Amino acid sequence: MSGEGLTKEQLCSLGSKIYQDRIKNLVEPQEKGKYIAIDVDSGDFELAKDLLTASRILKKRRPQSVRFGARVGYPAAFRAGWQSHSADG
Repeated sequence: MSGEGLTKEQLCSLGSKIYQDRIKNLVEPQEKGKYIAIDVDSGDFELAKDLLTASRILKKRRPQSVRFGARVGYPAAFRAGWQSHSADG
């Protein structure tokens, strides 16, 4: 299946499946916390300390790649939200 023309949902589903089926056992737990960019067409991947770096390195190697990004060992690559701090400490 080619990654070209996939919806965001389809890309995420395919990228997650490739990670679970082919890559997870190669990178967990030793690479936990790093970011991974995966070419959904070839299954080739790159690890780095941030997602932009991983994606750029993979794109350099595979210019036509359709990339999916994730964080190794976590259910989501990023966290959204805020934290409240009380004036009382």
